[in-house]
Amino acid sequence: PDTIEAKARRMLEKCPSDAILLSLGDNDFYPILYLQQHFHFRTDVHLINRNLLGLDRFIYMAGQPQFQSRPIRMSVSPQDYEGHRNDFLLLGDRSTAMPFAEVLDTIEKGHLGDNGARRLPASEFILQKGPGNDTLHFRENKYYILKTDWALLDILNNLHGRRLACETPLGDSDSMLPLNAYFKQVDDYLLVY
Repeated sequence: PDTIEAKARRMLEKCPSDAILLSLGDNDFYPILYLQQHFHFRTDVHLINRNLLGLDRFIYMAGQPQFQSRPIRMSVSPQDYEGHRNDFLLLGDRSTAMPFAEVLDTIEKGHLGDNGARRLPASEFILQKGPGNDTLHFRENKYYILKTDWALLDILNNLHGRRLACETPLGDSDSMLPLNAYFKQVDDYLLVY
């Protein structure tokens, strides 16, 4: 319908140049993709679907150029998320936060436990928010973190000046809730990190 197309167009219009637009599901993903592909509208914006970030082929595709946008940078190699590898990571209770580089090192080189999962010693991570010493603290409140979430954190850790935008807060009942504090409302429909 025209109303859905108009909302998707408005979201794309409000995105900063060269932004990454995080879709939270099919209802916002496909209308935006339609505008980009059919009308070649705002093809500088790289669109990703958070729900699909748990799939290896989607993570791989996010790292490729999309229309006229630059690919998304990730630190992990495809072998580290292939198939069901690292679908979840178990978390420890270390009292100090872990630099995200250590998380990535564990994903890449960590040993598998008896249950077939890698274990991180902490449940709080420090990500680089941008150039300089700006950091973002993220704490997972469960005893595990899913591939969907650690892949998104890896993307956030590799923005290098790019902006991340999404339609609504990242969630009100899941582990991404604390990240909402880092987003600013720029429009009725759009938040930008």
